[in-house]
Amino acid sequence: MIKNKIGVIAAALCIVTLSIITYFYVVIKISSPLMSGEVRIEQLSDKVTIHRDSEGVPHIYAKKRTDMYFGLGFVMASDRLFQYDMIRRAGSGTTAEIIGSKTLEVDKLFRVLGADRTFKDRIKLLPKEVLADFKSYTDGLNFYIDNYPAPVEYKILRVKPKKFSIMDAYYVYTYLAYSFSPMLKQDQMHSSIASSVKGRDLDMLTSVGTKRELKTTTFNNSSYGIDKVLGIDKVLANLSPIEGSNAWAIDGQRTKSGAPILASDPHITFSLPNIWYEAHLNSEEDSYEMYGLFLPLIPYPAMGHNRDYGWGLTMSYMDDMDLFQEEIKDGNYTFKGISKPLNSRKETIRIRGEEDHVMNVAWTFRGPLADNIIERKGISLNWAYYLNDNKPMLAFYNMSRAKSLDDVRAAVKHGKSPGMNIIYADKSGNIAQLIFGALYKRSHPEDSNHVNNKDNEILGVYDFDLKPHRKNPVDGIIISTNDKPDDSNISERIDLKGLWYPKNRHDTIEYLLKMSSKWDAKKMRWVQISNLDIFALKYRDKIISVLRGMGHHLNDLERKAMAELIKWDGLSAIDSVGASIYNHFNYKFFPVVLDELSSSDLSLYCNTTASWNLHQRLFNDLENRWWDNQSTDKIETSQETIVKVFKETVKSLKRELGNDISSWKWGRLHTIEFPHAFGMNKLLGKVFNKGPYPIAGAINVINHNRRKGCENGHAVKSGPSSRRVIDFSRPEVSFGILPLGNSGHMLSPFYDDQRERFLKGQYRNQYLNLEDIKKNLHSTLILKNN
Repeated sequence: MIKNKIGVIAAALCIVTLSIITYFYVVIKISSPLMSGEVRIEQLSDKVTIHRDSEGVPHIYAKKRTDMYFGLGFVMASDRLFQYDMIRRAGSGTTAEIIGSKTLEVDKLFRVLGADRTFKDRIKLLPKEVLADFKSYTDGLNFYIDNYPAPVEYKILRVKPKKFSIMDAYYVYTYLAYSFSPMLKQDQMHSSIASSVKGRDLDMLTSVGTKRELKTTTFNNSSYGIDKVLGIDKVLANLSPIEGSNAWAIDGQRTKSGAPILASDPHITFSLPNIWYEAHLNSEEDSYEMYGLFLPLIPYPAMGHNRDYGWGLTMSYMDDMDLFQEEIKDGNYTFKGISKPLNSRKETIRIRGEEDHVMNVAWTFRGPLADNIIERKGISLNWAYYLNDNKPMLAFYNMSRAKSLDDVRAAVKHGKSPGMNIIYADKSGNIAQLIFGALYKRSHPEDSNHVNNKDNEILGVYDFDLKPHRKNPVDGIIISTNDKPDDSNISERIDLKGLWYPKNRHDTIEYLLKMSSKWDAKKMRWVQISNLDIFALKYRDKIISVLRGMGHHLNDLERKAMAELIKWDGLSAIDSVGASIYNHFNYKFFPVVLDELSSSDLSLYCNTTASWNLHQRLFNDLENRWWDNQSTDKIETSQETIVKVFKETVKSLKRELGNDISSWKWGRLHTIEFPHAFGMNKLLGKVFNKGPYPIAGAINVINHNRRKGCENGHAVKSGPSSRRVIDFSRPEVSFGILPLGNSGHMLSPFYDDQRERFLKGQYRNQYLNLEDIKKNLHSTLILKNN
């Protein structure tokens, strides 16, 4: 009897489970992207032909430019609707409306940043062509929403997608601009450290390292609430924040063909789907063609090329954001002895299943007060994003329709934030680096890495022509890797401030490029996927020198580990044992050396570019006081600290990988997972996330697949979000790869079809010629007017 009941219950559970699986499979299947056939659409003025090639890239052909942008919106909605909606919601501060209170802090942050307050009235000032493009593009997005089933994520959340407008592009832009500008977190952190750490040269901890006396407003570290900002970043992590980048161009003197070659791989937090959407646009009306990588909800490519020119980008890490401690009293703030009223507005955030959260956002002439997002009150945010002449959409529009380098230069002038380097090449033989974003003139530039006092001020911005742009250098090489730009050619001295990476990747790329004067696209791909950091062997040798001098302190396993490190070739390959030991030593390095920092400061500092500048400075100065452990009475030497870090390294590797050193392969530690927006939920993450997979590369190598922080091992969080190599002797066939695929739909054949090739460092072709597209055709969709 009991057995029968158990059998009935088990059968019922099986039926229910199968029914649920079948239901969701059907939901997913019927929402698959439309890729072939004909669709009649009243809004179109003429036919749009969309050829998808064998990699899922849509090649869109239209007579009218507005129809072309309609087609782009249509295919993007079919492939990426949920992702675009989530990033739109992040930038607009409306995620809690569908997710609940888990994302309330994200919404509060972006309501404070204020895309609506900043751009709503400016949109109408855009040129009529830009407004028309956006109208057609969002019409395409919204037509898809109105006429086709929504992706399965909406069923799980039990919500419907909202329609899009041009304002949503600015929400996305705001989200991306914030992720490009880490100063909100780092300026607080530097002031927090200044309050708690004594008897140290604090500028050793910055990206600049000017060895000046610290003069700034400082507070108790707990008063900032940096933990809250860290929590926001964890929520945003699955929505692809920008993390860094490589890009370079070489001119004809260094290529086999005599034409320039452009290489670009922007580094972004890995997500599923990946951030970029790849598409090829053509309109007869204005003889327009552009093969581009597009950001969500923006119809102009952030990176692109055609037969005449192309560009990539890197994050510049220019300091375009300053914090100020204001004096607030009775709804007024005081600047230089004059009291002025605060501006303010009420923000209502809807929270699913709970009461609305209502808050007041106030701002000074500098920018908004951060009272709602950090615990310390009265801190205002001055950001180049708020400048009246910041016109990012106009910049991208003009860059994609340029006829010359001068046109691209003029286009870049419109962008005041975020800070980027535009790396350019063209068929005429030009290469260039253009600085996108404003450079501040400051009354107290020495305080820009910290919270300023209330009477410091921004004096203006430097003229565009004074920025450290570069054009056709004598050596024929331009490289940008988030390091400090070369300002040796600037006629007037300007005060460059930024959170730059050290020169590891820059100098390694330069070292490889100078090995030959006969580069072609195939050889250039080898550089782009290189696992080399030429600095690593230099620091490895210093570690070995110390260990040999103190060998009597090492046990047998530690001596074997030292022997493996001596044999290491400097490459962070998947099967390398030496790479595991060296990279894990660096992982253990910061918590040991920075024992002075609080847990929240250390957690944030380990995520900064400055941490690697400190790493270099200390290995170049073995007598520096930072080697000492401040918590002990004894003054430790660098030798003692290096031995301590090495011992902890070996102990940790033994615990994680076992006693057999030959099995300590880098790929066992260094793995990548592609998280979906639902990945925050453990159960849904198992369904939607992809991975983990072993992957080569490391922090500071060219193949910059990197961990984040000092707490979560070597799990890769960010790296190349695309790889592109364009040889302008043959731009009609270039080379590229995405980490996963071009579609965000689970049942699309292009969901993760590029993943294995990406992990192996392989590439695919990118076509401009219709003949090549048809030879590699997957499907054709026709959109027609009635």
